[in-house]
Amino acid sequence: MPVAVKRMPLSRFPLSLTLDDSNAMMQDRLLSAQHQVQVRVRISRDGSASPQSGDWFGLSAVTPWDGHQHMAVEINQQQP
Repeated sequence: MPVAVKRMPLSRFPLSLTLDDSNAMMQDRLLSAQHQVQVRVRISRDGSASPQSGDWFGLSAVTPWDGHQHMAVEINQQQP
């Protein structure tokens, strides 16, 4: 279950963004309360929140989290 989500219009790459507690999906599951995170980036063809066949995505490694890490995610996989 995602902890934080940020919806952005498709733009040029590379793209930098920041996630914090203001992006939490539920106020009782804050990003700042997590001990480790994995970032998933997805490009949705139709803007749907659910992954669709053909969407491109990338995953970071599971990383210990203190709220200040810089993480790079390469979008290099396609949803079957």
